[in-house]
Amino acid sequence: MPGVDKLTSFVNYSDALAAAVIATDTDTNTTGFDVSSYNAALFVLTVGTYTDGDFTMKLQDSPDNSVWTDVVAGYTINVDNETAVTDVLAAAGTKKLGYYGVQKFVRAVVTSATTTTGATVGVSSVRGHKRNVNTDAGA
Repeated sequence: MPGVDKLTSFVNYSDALAAAVIATDTDTNTTGFDVSSYNAALFVLTVGTYTDGDFTMKLQDSPDNSVWTDVVAGYTINVDNETAVTDVLAAAGTKKLGYYGVQKFVRAVVTSATTTTGATVGVSSVRGHKRNVNTDAGA
């Protein structure tokens, strides 16, 4: 398919958290994603089959993929144009948060609260706006 190679050279898609039922009040972390070759990342929280609970997504970043801190508002883009950096989903739907921070790694944290039987929840990640990185050691 024409253009696919060009598209994939600019973006990278991953299932950050495979869709599964979350039926307890807990924090669920995605894996950390290396964003050092990209200028931005987008995380999409999807709540599918829903019974009860509130599901909130926030972003954390890290210089080393082991020590994590919450991303400050200046490095987060609330793609849904709502007032809070983290928004609660209390029904089936999606929420999107963008990241354009300075750390090497970023991950999403899904917090579930007031759950009894919960919902099917998943998170996708799209890293994009690839940086022009010169890998020539002599440069």
